[in-house]
Amino acid sequence: MTIGLLVRPSGRVSAPREVLDAATRREFIAVLAATGLLTACGDSADTDGGATSVAGTRAVIHPLGETEVPVAPTRVVAATGTVELDVLVALGITPVAAAELETGVGFSSRVADQLDGTVMLGTRRDINLEAIAAQQPDLILGTIGWLQDLYPELSGIAPTVPIDDSQGWRDVTRQVAEAVGRQERAEEVVAAVDGRVDGLVAAVGGDLQGLTYTLMVSFASAGEYGLYRLPDDVDALLQRLGMVRPQQQLDLFGPDEYYAAMSLEQVDIIDTDVIFLFAYDDAESAAEVDAARQNPLFASLSAAQADRVFVVDSDHWYFATPQAIEQVVVDLQESVLPTLQAGGSSALTSARP
Repeated sequence: MTIGLLVRPSGRVSAPREVLDAATRREFIAVLAATGLLTACGDSADTDGGATSVAGTRAVIHPLGETEVPVAPTRVVAATGTVELDVLVALGITPVAAAELETGVGFSSRVADQLDGTVMLGTRRDINLEAIAAQQPDLILGTIGWLQDLYPELSGIAPTVPIDDSQGWRDVTRQVAEAVGRQERAEEVVAAVDGRVDGLVAAVGGDLQGLTYTLMVSFASAGEYGLYRLPDDVDALLQRLGMVRPQQQLDLFGPDEYYAAMSLEQVDIIDTDVIFLFAYDDAESAAEVDAARQNPLFASLSAAQADRVFVVDSDHWYFATPQAIEQVVVDLQESVLPTLQAGGSSALTSARP
């Protein structure tokens, strides 16, 4: 997966966020220093080929280098409000502030009810340095694709650890745990989720063996469908159930790509036994789902004809976290499997609880 590409979870590519020029950076850092919000614990000094130890801190290696972080941080900011936020909650940490998932959506439904007292920031698409600094954090976390351009400024506010979310939910969980010093708890979380998946695989047996599937999103109103490739997360789970991703789809992705566009006419590519159609629970996504359903070519697909098109929530099917994978298991247990085993119940089935 490409970690630096700015891609909306629904598949839309955003224009790169405007980067502060050098003068603006200097001015902002000066303001932070004058107001007492600038800390002295950004990147660690490197004097002899290794990190210089600082009392009460420890060195954490991450995709952009090495940072000295507090041994036990108490004021953590989840600056991108996605995978790092989920994992913090799973590890028993309530951040002092976190980005909302999308404008007007609020915190992700996966953890929203566990964030009492957490200040809501803007989205990861418009990271507000002043708002983060005002929370006086002792640690800032977020995914690297959204933090890398502002890493120097964020590090001037507090120790900052970018998370590489390209390797799947287990790796993300361990990276966040390393940053906050809760590695033992992380292994407990990973084991618990793996246990849920193992239980599902055992219960399914060979019922889904050989069924081909598609992970996709509709931008039918703009004349495009998009394919997702999530090899360490949802793809891996479905393949453990015996399902198969057509090679014709996989050939569309480069080695580090997880999104591929196709035209509405290329329906042969998505003519599989089962289709998982990603959508947010909002009016915009609902309109795109309707546009796909009303397209005659889409309606002619094997999955549509056999009542095996499932609308799944991008909130958890797209993001790579323990809570997201657990919710995918719930969707499969409560909606997908009963529908498949019953031969289908509607031309377009929602897998949302």
